[in-house]
Amino acid sequence: MKRALSSCVAEGAEGLRRIFDQVKNQSRCVYGYGLSHPAANALELCELFGFEDLPRGVVSNYAPGHASLEKEREDQTCSSFFRHTPGATSPKSIQLPPRRVIWKANRTKEDHQKFQIALASAEQQKSNTLQPNPEILPVAFFGIRSCDLRAMHTLQNVFDVQGQGVPKSAAEMPLLITASCVEPGHNCFCTSFGYGPECQDSDLNITECFVEEEVQHNKGSESALEKTKCEQGKTARKQIFVVDAHTTRGRPIVEALSKDQHLRHASQHETALLTATLKRSQQRLKEFIAARVPNEENRSKVWAGADIAKQLRDQARSKNWETIAESCLSCGNCTMVCPTCFCTTVEDSIDLEAQRSERTQVWDSCFTAGHSYVHGGTVHKSTPSRYRQWMMHKLSSWHDQFGESGCVGCGRCTTWCPVGIDFLASAYQMTKGVE
Repeated sequence: MKRALSSCVAEGAEGLRRIFDQVKNQSRCVYGYGLSHPAANALELCELFGFEDLPRGVVSNYAPGHASLEKEREDQTCSSFFRHTPGATSPKSIQLPPRRVIWKANRTKEDHQKFQIALASAEQQKSNTLQPNPEILPVAFFGIRSCDLRAMHTLQNVFDVQGQGVPKSAAEMPLLITASCVEPGHNCFCTSFGYGPECQDSDLNITECFVEEEVQHNKGSESALEKTKCEQGKTARKQIFVVDAHTTRGRPIVEALSKDQHLRHASQHETALLTATLKRSQQRLKEFIAARVPNEENRSKVWAGADIAKQLRDQARSKNWETIAESCLSCGNCTMVCPTCFCTTVEDSIDLEAQRSERTQVWDSCFTAGHSYVHGGTVHKSTPSRYRQWMMHKLSSWHDQFGESGCVGCGRCTTWCPVGIDFLASAYQMTKGVE
């Protein structure tokens, strides 16, 4: 386990606000999960212009083929900020934009038979990742989860192996502020890969906890506790955020807030509460996974590193693929919401006067007929063939290409599948009994 360089506690919403403001002051823009509009019933990764843009009092209700948000019943003064699980969009939408212009061409005024080509910048030609600029502040991600961070590293590894990566100095890298998953979703299985619910590879990790304390009323005064409590008989619920700095970029943030007395060292009781909160989250994840992969031996076998690559290759011609993909619509939702899928195609467009044209890179999916179209024919003509291609790439050939799994256990593919195909259960079905 990586040791935190600093560990402190911020109290209540005001304490979290101070952390957010400090991060915003050290970045040019902050991305995190928020509501697309006040009436929205889904979260998306978007730019957070202020602390008020963070979702508060929101709990995710996810199941195979279902995603909705619910409001907490507790008093708004101490409602949570991080009980939700990630939405459909992920940091991939920033690393690899859904649409990106590669070049533009304009017919010249001097000679209408010639075109002036405007290519993307040199850096854009080399990389699809966040564009570094040492002269301005970095981009920051606030409140993303361990699966998001793992996916960012996985996608960056793809770019690097493909020769599209741009070397970055530490100052040019995004500032990464993660939040522990204190309420994991029913479709999550990140712990199957050996990480989560706490993140220990980010610059800062925030874990939201609630402390039950006795209410003490003092005449003529209103304590900070009374301002942030949810009355339950003679006890009050006090909200704290345990902040761990894991890098030299995160430590100055903690030190600056501690200097202004907005952070303090965690007490022994709060440290024990943090441990209990994370253990409860891990236990819930274990229960969710056990409900879908009933055999303990197979739970470890399915996700035993590169072993699954061989297991799936041995099942390449299995008839189980037809059974699993029987209800699949080949809609491509799973690849669109996957935080590591990186397939793209290009679109060429021209205006009606034939004066301007441009080529745009757009996301593609291996579930489309055109994805495997070569010299007059489609390789993967059937839906089972496309589903096999997708799963085997994620869990098998990705190891051969990039030395790791292409799945991070976020569960998005299961949640946003319109017919509720469970990716984890399907992988178990394909590997059970395979020696």
